[in-house]
Amino acid sequence: MSTGEVYQVILEAKRYWHYYLLSLLFMIVSVGSDLWIPLVIREIIDETFVLQNYSRLTFSLLFILLLAILSGGMNFFSRVTSEIAAQKTVKDIRNKVFDSLIKQDVAFFSHQETGQLLTRGTADVEAIRRFLSMGSRISMQGLLVYFGLLVLLWNIDRVLLSLVVFLGLPLVFIMAMFGRKIGPLFIKQRKLFGDVSTVAQETIEGITVVKAYHGESIQKNIFKSQNHQYFDLQLQIAKERATYIPLVFLTIGVITGLVIYFGGITVINGVISIGTFVAFITYLAMLALPIRFVAWFLALYEQAKAGSSRVYEILNREPRIIETDSIPIPKSLRGEIVFDNVTFSYSGSTRPVLQNLNLKIKGGEKVAILGSIGSGKTTLVNLIPRFYDPDKGRVLIDGIDVKKYHLHELRKKIAFVGQDTFLFSTSLKENIAFANPGASMDEIIQASKIAQLHDFVETLPEGYDTLVGERGVRLSGGQRQRVAIARAILADASILILDDTTSSIDSQTEQELHKALAKVVEGRTVIIITQRLGNLRLADRILLLKNGRIVEEGTHNDLLARKGLYWDIYASRTIDPELAETILENMTRERR
Repeated sequence: MSTGEVYQVILEAKRYWHYYLLSLLFMIVSVGSDLWIPLVIREIIDETFVLQNYSRLTFSLLFILLLAILSGGMNFFSRVTSEIAAQKTVKDIRNKVFDSLIKQDVAFFSHQETGQLLTRGTADVEAIRRFLSMGSRISMQGLLVYFGLLVLLWNIDRVLLSLVVFLGLPLVFIMAMFGRKIGPLFIKQRKLFGDVSTVAQETIEGITVVKAYHGESIQKNIFKSQNHQYFDLQLQIAKERATYIPLVFLTIGVITGLVIYFGGITVINGVISIGTFVAFITYLAMLALPIRFVAWFLALYEQAKAGSSRVYEILNREPRIIETDSIPIPKSLRGEIVFDNVTFSYSGSTRPVLQNLNLKIKGGEKVAILGSIGSGKTTLVNLIPRFYDPDKGRVLIDGIDVKKYHLHELRKKIAFVGQDTFLFSTSLKENIAFANPGASMDEIIQASKIAQLHDFVETLPEGYDTLVGERGVRLSGGQRQRVAIARAILADASILILDDTTSSIDSQTEQELHKALAKVVEGRTVIIITQRLGNLRLADRILLLKNGRIVEEGTHNDLLARKGLYWDIYASRTIDPELAETILENMTRERR
């Protein structure tokens, strides 16, 4: 935890200062009660046992009991109030971490492991909570006990106190060495815990692939390896603690033994009374408490230091995609899209995915994009809603650079169905309505009918309230795709992007879907990325992408007449070139 991060944590906790103040006040009463008890014991020994005056013995014992109850009660309230402050603080930090993650650009997540990100928002934040709660409490209690004892011991016997201070110097050196050793280990601990979480999460999410390819033993070995590294590190941390903490108690034992020896001599010589000597020894034993607290505090601090450095790495990161609100977006877009000499490459890649690409899509036009894997199809459409920004050139919607639109408003005008059909683990109804939370049930059903989903939902016992499971695991691939299409339809956006969205849908359902979509997309700009012939029914124009460049474009007949790459693709898909030509003629006739 650098100085800046300490300051940021303090600023987060500062708003709940009144809880910390209450905790301090309760702790003062608790520590004061504890420190009073040895003085009562001194009085019992000197005035009751030595002088055999038992008249005040019952009162003194009841008074000790009262002090013990008061100390315990005040300590309870001190713990509760400090915990409330810590919980409120980390609640705010968790919210900020989540908010920061949500606003990050897509490129950020492509370079991050999900398990590591989850660890930052959970285990790392929890380390900060322990530091704010227990760390603040033991530091307050330790300081109060330490300075209270110094004052009391000074008043009892200054010579013995000087001996204690001199002999206690090695403790300072031991604690400093402990902090230097344990700090880097806690930083490594947080990283390894994230690695273990990542392996577990990926295995669970990909359990179908794991089982399909008999990969259980592989994943077991990977997890065991990561878990063993984490175990070894935990063992190393335990050994460091086991090395230094006994040294602390050994030093305390030596100090206590020497004080008893020299203190006994002073009692024999009549310099101090037996009760005073017992009180001194009791206070000396209590002095071990703040020393223990130092060790605990250092451990908590180093854990929080490791955790907070990872947390604030997220909180302090500014996304590359910056929102602006310089130009208000119209309620209704024409949907004209222009790629003006666009070049784009992913971070860490030396080869551009798109190279000097120029393209104009008219408002309301339906465009299909074909191309091999890696040709840049998905990258091209990802630039429209600003999932990424081009390295060079501009992307314009209705003549305005998308960078000048408010990001949230821009994306509300674009319905996007990607290759990875993601569903939340909620109900079908909530998944469909995600793009339009205020949609009525009738609107949800209508969107489902267009997506050819409604008949399937009707067969389910709970209908639209059926839970789909994590990532939609209870649905087939085709059903998940239709849910995603229904979600996009319900968004009622001016621009619709369909990225290979019917790959898991059977041909008959796909035909019905195209017929229904043809009516819905009327007047909207539609971009279809596909490898299937049937999806071209919706297209007015077809683009063929290769190595980040548009190599062919036109209508079905235009492209077929050229006998170029487009013809080769269709010939290879249908095996028989004559059959391909027949299919395209039928598709053209259907459009007429």
